[in-house]
Amino acid sequence: MDEAVHKYFAQALAPSTTATYHSIANRYFRFCQQFNLSPLPLHHDTVVRFIAHLAQGGLGYQSLRSYLSGLRYLQVSRGLPDPCLMSIPMLEYVMRG
Repeated sequence: MDEAVHKYFAQALAPSTTATYHSIANRYFRFCQQFNLSPLPLHHDTVVRFIAHLAQGGLGYQSLRSYLSGLRYLQVSRGLPDPCLMSIPMLEYVMRG
């Protein structure tokens, strides 16, 4: 049964989206390593810091939303609960800023 779950989970996204999400995950892991933060499970404070870091690098709102989607995919793909990232008030304000 687990094999079927993994198969259909892997097929849920286009290959290009999967590649983008893997790239996002790698960038997130590097960020966490650089600042000595625990990457998983996602912690709201870590996610907000990561998004602020990306914004400082010049990423716009739509790109930041893609990064959040990639982080959500990362968490769910590891069998962890949905992080409900868009329900974090601080994150919403940081992204608007």
